[in-house]
Amino acid sequence: MTEVRILSEPLGGTPLSLLLQRADAPSDWLPSAPAGQDAWRRLAEERSRAADWSASWRVLEPALSATDAAAERVARV
Repeated sequence: MTEVRILSEPLGGTPLSLLLQRADAPSDWLPSAPAGQDAWRRLAEERSRAADWSASWRVLEPALSATDAAAERVARV
């Protein structure tokens, strides 16, 4: 069997992408990720109230074209 050699390297991208990957962008561009379960829960609750998600869902629904069991899961969500 041939030996497996795994090489890792940082993600590349544009200067803007690299800035965001390093979390060096100004905080008003992209807020930092929540720290801890409670912070994530608060953020999810804030986002759930931030928009009319039913309208957004109606726009996306045709692109999903779910059928059968998948359609049932989509409806449940």
